[in-house]
Amino acid sequence: AKEVGAQTLDDFTESAIDFMNRNRDKAVPHRLNRGGDGLKYKNPSTGEFVIFTHNGLIVTYGAR
Repeated sequence: AKEVGAQTLDDFTESAIDFMNRNRDKAVPHRLNRGGDGLKYKNPSTGEFVIFTHNGLIVTYGAR
């Protein structure tokens, strides 16, 4: 969570939701490891990425 500037779980959640909302139009369908479908977006210049379930739950969020 520190790599995306989050200090608390609430910060992390808010940042992940905001990042997906700003980039939803660029997100691509993603098959989740546990089955089911989701959405994934990765910023190619910063490495920041997020994956959400089809129902809007955060699967992962971070930066590489």
